Amino acid sequence: MKELNLDELKKQVNNSLILVGKKQVLKAIIFSLDKMQCVILAKDAEVSVIEPIIDLCKAKNVQIYLATSKEELGNIARIDVNASALAVMN
Repeated sequence: MKELNLDELKKQVNNSLILVGKKQVLKAIIFSLDKMQCVILAKDAEVSVIEPIIDLCKAKNVQIYLATSKEELGNIARIDVNASALAVMN
């Protein structure tokens, strides 16, 4: 896992389809692996939320990046609430 700064995160999600939240990210990894670019997780997210995502990403060889916080990840996803996880699709 690599931690990215705000500008690097914005480059990752620029003009890409973004899926937000644990359930959506897990579904994307399972059903849309060929369209998956990467997963971005918040460092301050609850372990129970991100652990299953990390395990599945490792099993499916999906690149994982870390955002500083859930607030920052929500801003990157352009939503008005905090986010623990998001999937960036091609």
